[in-house]
Amino acid sequence: MKKLKTHISTDGPVERVQRQALGESPETEPVSGQSRGSYCNSGAGMSRLGGMRAIRRKYSQSVPVVLTEMDVPGLTLARHLGRRGIPVVGLDSWRTRWTHSTRYATIAASPDLASEPRLLEELERLADSLNERPVLVPLHDDHVLFLSKHRQALARRFRFVLPPEHVVNTVVDKAQFASWCLEHDVATPATWYPDGIDSLREVADSIRFPAILKPVESRSWQDPKIGPAVGWQKAILVRDAAHLCKEFERLSVIDEHMILQEVVPGPDANLHYVVAYVAQDGTWCGGFVGRKLRTAPLHFGRGCYVESVDDPNLLSHARDIIEKLGYRGNLGLEFKRDDRDGSWKLLEINARYGLWDGFAADCGLDLVGAAYEDALGHTPQTRSGYVVGRRWVNLPDDFYAAVDYVRQGELKPAAWIASVLRPHASPNFALDDPRPGIIRLAGFVREVTRSSARVFLRNLLRLARRVVRA
Repeated sequence: MKKLKTHISTDGPVERVQRQALGESPETEPVSGQSRGSYCNSGAGMSRLGGMRAIRRKYSQSVPVVLTEMDVPGLTLARHLGRRGIPVVGLDSWRTRWTHSTRYATIAASPDLASEPRLLEELERLADSLNERPVLVPLHDDHVLFLSKHRQALARRFRFVLPPEHVVNTVVDKAQFASWCLEHDVATPATWYPDGIDSLREVADSIRFPAILKPVESRSWQDPKIGPAVGWQKAILVRDAAHLCKEFERLSVIDEHMILQEVVPGPDANLHYVVAYVAQDGTWCGGFVGRKLRTAPLHFGRGCYVESVDDPNLLSHARDIIEKLGYRGNLGLEFKRDDRDGSWKLLEINARYGLWDGFAADCGLDLVGAAYEDALGHTPQTRSGYVVGRRWVNLPDDFYAAVDYVRQGELKPAAWIASVLRPHASPNFALDDPRPGIIRLAGFVREVTRSSARVFLRNLLRLARRVVRA
């Protein structure tokens, strides 16, 4: 495999990826007599801007899928689709990610794709260059709203399954969804949407602490401009009214819109996640239930060690919520069992694909396949039954989480080692697609090595100071 050369071109990111995927350089002619303006389904299975290697792989004549982000969920979807011979193109606003090295997707990466007009332009350009009208899959809340907003324009070039615009807005907007839950008697934690410090102080005395502050848009705190200020947390735990006001004043400088929510008491194992798919005609295609055993960050983060479970009552409850919404397509709902009364509280709802969809497929429930069939206009078969008790680990994240659990006295090191040594699924490592896992593991080793070196030097400096003082 030869190294691709980095070059400056007037082409858009999609055109550059098309040319690189076909093994072209800026000066060479297209291979096999193909025109520069066409994307070939039998082209490379993986490519990336900036000098990465390209792997040539022939696809079947399946309708391609376009993913709007290539983070870990995108990698998981690309693998499940690619194994079925379905060509995948991943658009990403990050120039480099370890996930870009998968053999199951062609990557078009450019910071310009973070711009809505540019993303629309590149999507249209990409669709026009493909031999088939592709399936479009949004993997970010912003992209779900983007697709809903431009659904008429994009429907001429793409296939996708999306509920009506008002349903999308209700699900994605946390304030709207909280109001909807109140109207439809769906149990949720007590929640407030303070618009300033004065309104916050008015409700502070009525709040049952501890509570959490979190962003209205769940991933906004992962922005590099905000992440360091919140310690890359998904939520900030506040102990009392004074702590709440202090943290709100500090964070409101960088994020004016936050949610205040009571903490549902109970261990992390009470956190359950349901993923389901409802076809365009309203057919229930199947649902999956899993629970979080460990999270990163601690207690209020993403699941990094999870398990598939059988809970027909919770699945039925989730199905009732989905039917009341009139939702179509893929949906994820996070619940927590309240230790005070055993009731389920709905914490979050996501109108996009995530890691749980990939885990469901690993356990034998192929909702991804149902979604693909539905987007093509075929009647998807109802999926039921999956392996119960299977576990999934995101090892680098779980390592850091385990350190925090051990510090909190909630986990023994030997118990952590035993848990990760048992057979499990992983979003990082795959025998048929090893490169992303190897790159991720190498990065993890570098991070641990650097961290250990910093700790060693810090302790050495402390010892030297004590010697000098003595």
